[in-house]
Amino acid sequence: MAIEPTGPSTTNINTSSASSQTSDVKADVLNKNKSKSVGNTVADAVTLTDTAKMLKALEEKLAAVPEVDTERVDQLREAINSGQYKVDAESTAEKLLDLEMSLS
Repeated sequence: MAIEPTGPSTTNINTSSASSQTSDVKADVLNKNKSKSVGNTVADAVTLTDTAKMLKALEEKLAAVPEVDTERVDQLREAINSGQYKVDAESTAEKLLDLEMSLS
């Protein structure tokens, strides 16, 4: 059984208006890019807020701080080796439970 369309033919789609719209958009983009070229200098400016400046300063200070406090590590190492370092099991358990509760 052959199917014949009863309405207007859908094979004759007018693409000329879509094509001209596309070329208009391309022309607009090209014109905008030309205005940013070296001949027509357009100045861009960036302004940092006080908060951004403070964050940058903090970032620089943190970069200068060593990741490991080697003096503290040496003190703990000596205390462990000499037997003077005592672990408070109850305090450690409480802190582990607090951490677990905060994560859940």
